[in-house]
Amino acid sequence: MGLAEKRAVSAYQTDNFISWKPKFDSLCGFDLGLEVQWEQIAKDGWANDYPAIFEKNYYEPLAQALGSICGDDIGRTGFKNKFNKIVIKNDNKGNFVSVSIVDNKLILNGSPAAVNLDNASKETTKALIKNLEQAL
Repeated sequence: MGLAEKRAVSAYQTDNFISWKPKFDSLCGFDLGLEVQWEQIAKDGWANDYPAIFEKNYYEPLAQALGSICGDDIGRTGFKNKFNKIVIKNDNKGNFVSVSIVDNKLILNGSPAAVNLDNASKETTKALIKNLEQAL
């Protein structure tokens, strides 16, 4: 990650990301652990697009899925009993975001795409909801 990417990640963390964690906690009803592996998800050369890339690929789908799953007491209780952390990382080779569940962690793993962000957001949201419903 070069200087431009480091600056863009820092600006995103300060200006945008800070509001997502409380939103996730509110949606799921407890203080949820959140680990973002910034060095992995920040693609070189795309610093100017980080806000849209991060939000459409990771944070908006996650908020929508948490709202859907934790919208009632059954979902909130099930989620709280099953998960203690969400991990966002990119150690995949493809241009997609996959969803998995490992050791009480919900993992969003994959390269954020800079094209067709709306479609990527919808697909990630569907995958999150499907995996969460099956896990709970």
